[in-house]
Amino acid sequence: MTAWLYRLHDSDGDLLYIGCSRVDVKERTSEHRRKSWGHHIAAVSTESYPTHAAALRAERIAIASEEPTYNIGPGGNVSGPREETKSLLWKIADEALQRRGHGDLATWLTDQRDADDKRSYSTIAFNLHTYTDAKVQVTPQTIRNWVKGLEDA
Repeated sequence: MTAWLYRLHDSDGDLLYIGCSRVDVKERTSEHRRKSWGHHIAAVSTESYPTHAAALRAERIAIASEEPTYNIGPGGNVSGPREETKSLLWKIADEALQRRGHGDLATWLTDQRDADDKRSYSTIAFNLHTYTDAKVQVTPQTIRNWVKGLEDA
């Protein structure tokens, strides 16, 4: 049975919400339009998955890495799933970088920021996506938060 991962965007292209559905995405979108922020929805993008479980996993990773404005986490939990998923995302990136001989993620992030060309967070996010064989897609904001976390530690 096909399941859908969908993203709701505002007129500026900013990401409002990420969801997962087994039913028609139009039906789910109309439900979101009834929410207090629903009038901001201007565009919907979708990805299909062969199973609901696969779509749910993709949803957890997408919410953690893309940080949509109105998601509070899969299943409505504010702290648990989002933090667990961020940890999972870090672990996936860490393992992928080590397999490719780039060292652990913390060292790699520090090296990227300290590079002679002072790489932007966008460049680092792109490089991470590339080096993890597209398993990790994160926003520049996520990279900034991870680097800040390393600096604060």
